[in-house]
Amino acid sequence: MGTTEVIGAAGDRERITGRLQRTLLATLVVNGAGWTPPHVLIEALWPDDPGPGAEGRLHVLVHRLRARIGDGVVVRGEHGYRLDPGVEVDVWTFERAMSCWLRDHGRLTRSGLALERLEQVLGLWQGLPFAQLDDQRVAAEQARLLEMQVSGQETRFQHLLDRGEHVVVLRDVVSLARQHPWRERLRVVWMTALLRAGRRADALRLYAEAERDLRAELGVEPGRELQELRRLAASGDWAGPLAAPAVTADPDSAGVDGRHAAGQRELAERWAVAGRLGEALRLLGQIEVHCRANGLRDELALLLRSMAVVNCQIGDLERGLRLVRESVDVAEQPGPAALSRVSEALILTHLRRTDDAERVLAALAPDQWTPGPAVLWWRARAQVLRRRGVQDGAVMAARRGVALARKGADPGYRALVHVDLGSALRDAGDRTCLGWFRSSVELARSAGARPAAALAHGATAKAWLRFDEPGRSAVHGREALGLARECGAWGLAGRAALRLADATELLGDPVRAAWYRTEGLSHYRRVDYPLAPRERDRVVALVAAAEESLVTS
Repeated sequence: MGTTEVIGAAGDRERITGRLQRTLLATLVVNGAGWTPPHVLIEALWPDDPGPGAEGRLHVLVHRLRARIGDGVVVRGEHGYRLDPGVEVDVWTFERAMSCWLRDHGRLTRSGLALERLEQVLGLWQGLPFAQLDDQRVAAEQARLLEMQVSGQETRFQHLLDRGEHVVVLRDVVSLARQHPWRERLRVVWMTALLRAGRRADALRLYAEAERDLRAELGVEPGRELQELRRLAASGDWAGPLAAPAVTADPDSAGVDGRHAAGQRELAERWAVAGRLGEALRLLGQIEVHCRANGLRDELALLLRSMAVVNCQIGDLERGLRLVRESVDVAEQPGPAALSRVSEALILTHLRRTDDAERVLAALAPDQWTPGPAVLWWRARAQVLRRRGVQDGAVMAARRGVALARKGADPGYRALVHVDLGSALRDAGDRTCLGWFRSSVELARSAGARPAAALAHGATAKAWLRFDEPGRSAVHGREALGLARECGAWGLAGRAALRLADATELLGDPVRAAWYRTEGLSHYRRVDYPLAPRERDRVVALVAAAEESLVTS
């Protein structure tokens, strides 16, 4: 790769500069551990006219090469010449490392080491292999290795985007995309990173450039993913970076002032809305100690409900259910108890226990409540009906929740209500759901509500899958996965990864789909979040089939 040179055991280097010796060495490298007949080497060395005595001149060249790279490196046999398979050759090392990474990608993804190992493999690339050699066989090998390296970089960029590291992608993708102007995947990565950085105008200029290049050189239009990114940039569906949460307190120094427990609970709730879930739980734990020590039962009831909500955002639904039921038990006033009972119904719905949720809702009277608790009741009602397949009733209940939320709910919470209505419409096959999902994304982003934005993007991804638009689904699925990872919302991350896997497979990339499915299962294992047994079996079978196919190939 790059400069052709030999590195001795002591680290001394010697460059191989002559065309004939570089061609001889390159031809042996291309054939790997196989034997290369003399006539193949002669044809590569003297392609126009080998002339008389070519075999003798070949022997002289081999002798000179051995003198420079060491005895025993070039081996002579009955069928020609070859390099000793034990010799370290950079292109062999790179290819073996990339093959091992592909073989082990499922295990590496589960252990969180996929990106780190891939970057180690790509670090072995030291420049274009076999540069300035004009031979058909060598050129074919050069193209194959270059394709392997660029595909590896595309995969690296996708991993970085999935982790929210679009700044790193922008630093590295530009030069590679310029070198390969007709590789649409690099333009997709570049444009996605620009949009995540809030640079919509630059993203639109990049699309126009890609469109011009593809038409001029290949006579084709940009593919679905590029077109969808252009639409998102032009329409504003992609709202850019999330606003920073309006929270200034330092979570590490937050103590509990007994006179302001309610205010500090609200602070923790704001942290949770912003996606700072671990910090929110730590502060809520401190407040719980104070409330229990001072016998503040109603404040404790509200606190336990807040802890339940944060645990559910993380994905621990069973723990959330236990906390919200304890909240009902300790409340002395009917208001906190009723609010916790509605939260219980909502959690039961996500646990697929719709009969239990229905019984809880039937015992409550939302029409007598203020809009806030009433919205929660109608949200739970809409989700129960949707999971039971009563789509008309689910749409009606969700619309009621939206109407009540307009009377004063904050944008982050209204985003959740819009997701409820969009989901009900989606399950009814009504494409107007896309408008509600779009508004939910905008509301969540304007409020800096990262978990809500993850939920909204994930619901949008599911809708585009239903309407046979995997390219658009993949765009929103990647956003949902990245946001959920940032927040530590592992239940949402698991759902987003599985939806992204389905979209990616429909786009013709089964290897990356297997990665996402493996990651989705990993996220589900972190928390007590229900995945239907039939769905889990399907995902496990698809991952196993993909890994078996990769090993076989």
